[in-house]
Amino acid sequence: IKKATDNQFPSALLTLYAYAIASFLYLPMALWEQMSLDWSGIATDFWSWIMLIYLGIFPTAIASLIWNRGISILGPGPCSIYMNGIPVVASLTALLVLNEPLLLIQLIGFMFIASGIIMGSQSSDKTVKQREKDVAV
Repeated sequence: IKKATDNQFPSALLTLYAYAIASFLYLPMALWEQMSLDWSGIATDFWSWIMLIYLGIFPTAIASLIWNRGISILGPGPCSIYMNGIPVVASLTALLVLNEPLLLIQLIGFMFIASGIIMGSQSSDKTVKQREKDVAV
């Protein structure tokens, strides 16, 4: 995304292309699944459609636009570190919205993710200098 947006394409256009190509490639599988499964048990009321539209607009489209814009500004290296925070946000959202329990294993995982983000976001020059000091001592 970074190289493409540096040259000539805005991140919104790249996001549009990515979702258009993915939708086209998923279409045969979706049609096959629709023909082979019984869909009578799926809720088709008003709120189900509202939730489906919400999922398509906010967490999918807008989040991808913001993510791709961040990559075009910061570059892929710094942004890739923060991709590991997605399970943390998903778990906290499930806790707040769905009243899901927060388990000890999740808290341990959060600590690993946070330590990885902290270590990964440190300047490499500082890390190299610290290693040189450790070796000299």
